[in-house]
Amino acid sequence: MNQNRPLTLRSITLDEALHYSYVLRWMRNLWRRRLTSAGRACVWLMLFFGLNGAISLSLPMYIPWSFFFVFLVVTRLSSMRAVAPVRLTRMPISPVSAGREISYDIEVENKTNRTLHNLEVQEWYLPYHVTEPKGWETPTIETLAPGEKVRVRMRLLCSKRGAYTLPRMAVMSSYPFGVWRGVFRLRQETSFLVYPAFPQLETFDVPHTRQYQPGGILLSSQVGDSSEFMHTREYREGDNPRHIHWPSFARQNKPIVKVYQEEFFVRLALFLDSEWGNLRDDEPFETAVSVAASVADVLSRQDYIIDLFAVGEEVHHFQAGRALAHLENILEILACQYTVSSIVWDELSGTLLPQANQFSAMVLVLLNWDKKREALVQKLHVQGLATRVLLIRDSEPTLPLPQAADGSYRWIKPGEDWSALPAYRGASS
Repeated sequence: MNQNRPLTLRSITLDEALHYSYVLRWMRNLWRRRLTSAGRACVWLMLFFGLNGAISLSLPMYIPWSFFFVFLVVTRLSSMRAVAPVRLTRMPISPVSAGREISYDIEVENKTNRTLHNLEVQEWYLPYHVTEPKGWETPTIETLAPGEKVRVRMRLLCSKRGAYTLPRMAVMSSYPFGVWRGVFRLRQETSFLVYPAFPQLETFDVPHTRQYQPGGILLSSQVGDSSEFMHTREYREGDNPRHIHWPSFARQNKPIVKVYQEEFFVRLALFLDSEWGNLRDDEPFETAVSVAASVADVLSRQDYIIDLFAVGEEVHHFQAGRALAHLENILEILACQYTVSSIVWDELSGTLLPQANQFSAMVLVLLNWDKKREALVQKLHVQGLATRVLLIRDSEPTLPLPQAADGSYRWIKPGEDWSALPAYRGASS
């Protein structure tokens, strides 16, 4: 998975280290969640009187220090009964695009025989890149009677695409003193996807011919070029009895079958490159994923069949379009893609080339232009497959990108607006 894959010493950053540190996470929860604003003020005052007492031993600073210390201990002990075990149920989370808010419900049920007060529902230990929106206040339940069920609306913000899991939920209460929050935690894992964010392209032209695809596609697709009745002829051995034309059979007193035109349609391949060595700067790859999502989106709206080839530790091949699947299925695959240090391009060619004659064209989203990628494109051309190459890179590629007048090569830098890609100007047959 993209964002939840195991961290290595090479890929981990300081921000990630702080996030995954158990001690720092415990201290952050203690200060921000367990203590209220009044509780934090009491801690500051206790530290103030303690430091002044240590500096000026003649002053009786231990008296106010002792007061705040005892007060915090009493509130801590009283909070232990403020929250009894309750039943928490997290509702399913629908996928969203990166940068958009995630909204879902949590159901809270009081299973005790006493009324609970001042309940705050929170997610415990959010995954990396998942935060609470700025200005959002934690949902609060003033009172929860025995046996009562209440649903609260939760909101989160995820900055990057990927597959995430929310591990735990918590119910907290600062009743009765409003200084220390008691907590009841429940482990319940809920996974959800965050799609890559991408702009919608108005058009994206590719060179193509309408290829005949034998078997299976017509039965699985309810949209597109249906078989068209052409004429009738005498029955031959092996013909489908369902195609018998009964009026002609009755007139000529011999089996006559209907002849249909075979189905032709446009089938495009979309290739996503993932060979990227700089694990600390993944912006080019994230841009490549977004570009691939934009291309898949515009092609799906043009009613093409799309074959997605996403290359990682293995080649993932997924087909969508023409009622076979939906854009969401492609976005699910793109959401979970991550970079690899190297790709065996010879094995990749062995996977792609045998299928090249089935495609009308291929769109390649590449992270570099070198001899290996150039050789792959040339092999596709030898197979008679037209291509469009989109290079996603913030620095000069290994080899100069070819300059084609027909627009079949385009260099897109991270942060650049690609919502209006130039049209392909080559001839289509």
